[in-house]
Amino acid sequence: MHPEIAQRFEYLELRRRALLDRVRALSVEKQTAKANANSFSPVEVIAHLALSEQVTADRMKKLGPKDLIGKSTRTTFIYRKVLGDLNRAKKMPTPGDMIPKGRVSLEHAESNWDQARKDLTALFNQVKYLDDPMEQFFIFGTLSAHDVLCLLEAHMHYHEVLFPEN
Repeated sequence: MHPEIAQRFEYLELRRRALLDRVRALSVEKQTAKANANSFSPVEVIAHLALSEQVTADRMKKLGPKDLIGKSTRTTFIYRKVLGDLNRAKKMPTPGDMIPKGRVSLEHAESNWDQARKDLTALFNQVKYLDDPMEQFFIFGTLSAHDVLCLLEAHMHYHEVLFPEN
């Protein structure tokens, strides 16, 4: 793995552990409490992050770094808007496939997030440079490893800032 990718990914991992610790520090009631019907509880935030990273990893398993060798990277205006909104912690709707379904436990959500991170690590190990193409997603374009990391970092930032500490 490229040293800068490894460094940024490790920092994401430290932030993941810190967010998990924030949830664990809450009482059981507060871990599952929602501010309103349209919001996530702290445990659901963890489940949502696990889902979103797994969706990203699964998309790259189907069409990922090894399949995109030689392709040019180019992000769409939608990618840039989403990235900007996440970095500004602007409230936005959650895609349906990234909404936790049913009752969620912290242990299950954490286990799913562990697996998503392992899958992402394996995929990041397939690229040599930050500007290597890593993911192709019709809404966002053809993303480099740098672009994917920016998205993961911004998504983490969004949930760190808007964390539902009741």
